Order: sequence, then C-alpha cells, then structure tokens
Amino acid sequence: MNVLDLSWNLVEQSMEKVITRYCKNCGKTVEFKDSLIRRHNSNGKNIYRYAIFKCPKDHTWNQKLSIYKAYTEHAKVREELIAIENDNKYSLQIESLREQGYTQIRIKINQAYGAVRLDKMLAESLKGWSRTEIVKKIKNNEIQVNDKVCKPSQKLIKSDNITVIIT
Repeated sequence: MNVLDLSWNLVEQSMEKVITRYCKNCGKTVEFKDSLIRRHNSNGKNIYRYAIFKCPKDHTWNQKLSIYKAYTEHAKVREELIAIENDNKYSLQIESLREQGYTQIRIKINQAYGAVRLDKMLAESLKGWSRTEIVKKIKNNEIQVNDKVCKPSQKLIKSDNITVIIT
C-alpha cells in the first residue's frame, strides 16, 4: 500500500484578499476587499477574467486574474497573471496518483487560519473528484479526519490529520 504523506497550512480565502490602494472616488488610500465576484470581458480574440474588489464606500476596482485565448469550441489559458485565488494552492491529480500506485493520501494540517471546510478544501485540492463525490466519500468513511467519522462541513483546525482512500 503506497501512502502519500503531505503537510499543509490552510488559510480561508476571504481572509487573505485585502489590497490597500488609492481609491480615486474616495480621494485617499483605503483597503479594497475581494467581493468574490468574478467578471469576464472579451474582445473577440481574448477573454479577460477579473476579480472585483470593493472599498468601504462600495467603490469598485477590478484586478486582472488571467487572459484566455478565445477558440470556437472552448477557451484555453494563455497567460496566468496575479491569480490571487491560486496563490500557494496545492493541487493533486487523482488519476495521476492512481497510476503511480498510491492508495491513500494523508494530510497533516500544520496551521489553519479561518474557517476552512473539509469538503470545500478537498474539492479545490483534489483534481478529478467533484465536491459531490467528495461528500459521498466522506459519508462512506473513505475520507476521515483524525481517524474518525466526520461531516463534509467539518471545519479544519491545527493538528488535524486527514486520510483519503483512493479507490
């Protein structure tokens, strides 16, 4: 049985998305918070993806996240810019792990800042499984926290040990 041991530090996404900059409408430097709303614009050749930030008076500022090349059947990533939401994110390809012979993943949480849900964190980190599949695996005891039965909505804390069985 091949086991992949990992050690992670978790930060709630909404906690880390504050940028201090000059607001031309307010006339001073203020903190802009990410509204978690994304906007897409297109010019026919490219598709631009923006994060919408708001100051305390609800003025907006858009930060460019990425540029995609427009194709008729789909869009492909052409250039990654300041992708805030992907900073320090670790992504595991389930199919690739299976091919390498791994049957289990153990994740130790070194730090957990904010309220990070088990199902949401795994859905963002494990490519190849949807959030619905992860919830089913949690309910079938294929995913456990501290070797115990858990709920999909469980908030992760420092020193938690997550065990994921790859079937």
